[in-house]
Amino acid sequence: EGRLPDAAIACIGGGSNAMGLFYPFVEDKEVQLVGVEAAGLGVASGKHAASISAGSVGVLHGNKTFLL
Repeated sequence: EGRLPDAAIACIGGGSNAMGLFYPFVEDKEVQLVGVEAAGLGVASGKHAASISAGSVGVLHGNKTFLL
């Protein structure tokens, strides 16, 4: 269409995915940059995405990290 997007939406919290998308639009005030991340029903429910505060240490893809 030959115009900038209204918004750029990307998942955040895991690395460069969002910045790879957002970078070209950082100076363009008319482009809304939206970062989203996993949520849930609260830590007490057991249905959450709080791997750091409620996960356990494990290995995933050769990396020591917090797992749910």
